[in-house]
Amino acid sequence: YGSVRDLATDEIASQVSVPLMGNFGEADGGIPPDVVQAAEQMLKQHGKTCDFYVFPDAPHAFFNDTRPHIYQEAASKAAWERTLGWFRQYLQ
Repeated sequence: YGSVRDLATDEIASQVSVPLMGNFGEADGGIPPDVVQAAEQMLKQHGKTCDFYVFPDAPHAFFNDTRPHIYQEAASKAAWERTLGWFRQYLQ
């Protein structure tokens, strides 16, 4: 956890020392898609490994199945598969 906005700065992006993966919701008012895109671009400009994905129409906390009014089953399953794939690639 931390601020995705901070990753869009030279100072923070240059200090990242591990691969980063993120799953974001397009309808997340706190982390708009343009912020996610700016962070990913800055990280890549600094030669960092990152893979951010914005799920269409998904709100903040779309993975939280204890909150049925925001839970997005399809996006959650896809995010989980992305996450497992990332773990397989970078943690094995």
